[in-house]
Amino acid sequence: MKESTYGMVYDPDHMIPVEIVTEDNRVISITETNREDHTRIILPGFVNAHTHIGDCGIGIEPFGTVKELVAPPDGLKHKMYREVSIHERMEYSRKAVEGMLSEGITHFIDFREEGVDGTVMLRSILSGIEGIEGRIMSVPSLQNFDIKEVNKLISVSQGIAVSGLAEWDLDVLSTLRKFTKNAKKKFTIHFSEDKREDVEKLIEIAPDYIVHGTFCTETDLARIHEHGIKIVVCPRANLFFGNVAPLKVMLTLGIKPLLGTDNCFINRPSIFAEMELSYKLFHHTGIDARDILAMATFNAYNAMGIDHLEYPDLDINKTFITFRMSERDAKHPEYAIVNFGTSDRIEDIFINGLKKNRLSTTYH
Repeated sequence: MKESTYGMVYDPDHMIPVEIVTEDNRVISITETNREDHTRIILPGFVNAHTHIGDCGIGIEPFGTVKELVAPPDGLKHKMYREVSIHERMEYSRKAVEGMLSEGITHFIDFREEGVDGTVMLRSILSGIEGIEGRIMSVPSLQNFDIKEVNKLISVSQGIAVSGLAEWDLDVLSTLRKFTKNAKKKFTIHFSEDKREDVEKLIEIAPDYIVHGTFCTETDLARIHEHGIKIVVCPRANLFFGNVAPLKVMLTLGIKPLLGTDNCFINRPSIFAEMELSYKLFHHTGIDARDILAMATFNAYNAMGIDHLEYPDLDINKTFITFRMSERDAKHPEYAIVNFGTSDRIEDIFINGLKKNRLSTTYH
């Protein structure tokens, strides 16, 4: 049986009224129409551009510095990896991934520690959940270049991630970067998270993107942008340690940041929580809801090279979500999504044109 749904395809500059026709939960057409329903917004699925899903299951209140909590090999979370059973962490990680999907997150990028075993663990979780794509950036188990391990990691993931410049020899990082580039995979690194780091060393290893940039100066950011290196910001994680990223400077320079939730034992991997906090934290600098929404959608899709629903390309096989709001909220849709968004406002999730069953939000 055919069913018609009316809504507005979101575009940063204007809304386009469309009719979506489905049959047996599959989209068979998306066409422009004169009938407008501003209470239903159609937009690409959200992207959580930085997670550590393997941290789920670490159920203790964390106290300490960035190094004390997350740096390898003896940061708190690495100790907990050794203490909490793999079965328990897998169960909590699965719930976290399902929780992201319930919020309309259709893609996420994960830094998966614990070498090959850690990557295989997350791949196993993802194999049992339809509707969300996890791009795994594997973290080597030791801070050195083990060609056998790196070959295995590259074969089962989308690339290599490392904790930061401080924990690694620069020559080893350069070798890792060349290796991933030759394999046509991505290479990424945490940078200037808890203190300013040498941007010229970063440029020397030329990662595809960095995470944080919290202590970067305007000059640092200009150099990063000049070399085409993308940036993912994680405002809640930074704020946990009393820090705030220079997001306004990034936008002023023309950088188009992505948005991530970071460590799961500090933050729920909730894109709505991340967008709301980001909006409130940076609103006084002139950053608006449209900027924040772009970080969780279009910026991420373009940086990742992922095809997505975006006007005027209304391909029925694209991935998108429908978001419901009141007539009042429809007057300011970006503000409603960013500041008041919740999983229960996600009406439907379509993956490659096929409607998926909704999941409950069960992060922990």
